[in-house]
Amino acid sequence: QRPRLAEFQPQELSMLAWAVAKMRGRGPSAGRGRGGGNGSPLHGRTGEAVSLAEDFLVELAEMAHRRLPELAPQGVSNIAWALATANLYSRHANGQAGGPVGFLLAAATAAEQALAEYPPQAVANLLWAVARLPGGASSGEASQVASRFAA
Repeated sequence: QRPRLAEFQPQELSMLAWAVAKMRGRGPSAGRGRGGGNGSPLHGRTGEAVSLAEDFLVELAEMAHRRLPELAPQGVSNIAWALATANLYSRHANGQAGGPVGFLLAAATAAEQALAEYPPQAVANLLWAVARLPGGASSGEASQVASRFAA
């Protein structure tokens, strides 16, 4: 556990998640994105560097989950986007209450209850992240969230 993470303000957690995801690049398909490369500083680095970035994002997801009521809608969706961009939902889909999947499911539930406060970009980012759950947009969880958002 990184004790300094608790010192970050909610917006700072969101910005940190975005920055690490951009550094990390897109999951196992890194290098096959737009233009043939992912432009990530960690692209082509050792598995250790990528693993450290992933571990950090998992800890950040757990912190964000605990602090979800403090996060603004755009912050929630940015963290969800960052975790999906790093492909952490499929690698950490073990049903535990915390971690990336726990954060996303809690974030989607919170967003459903306050959807009017979410700007269109935040809704789009959040739904895209939900579609990245194991099983994709056709998974039971993703379908349920999407239908509740559409209601």
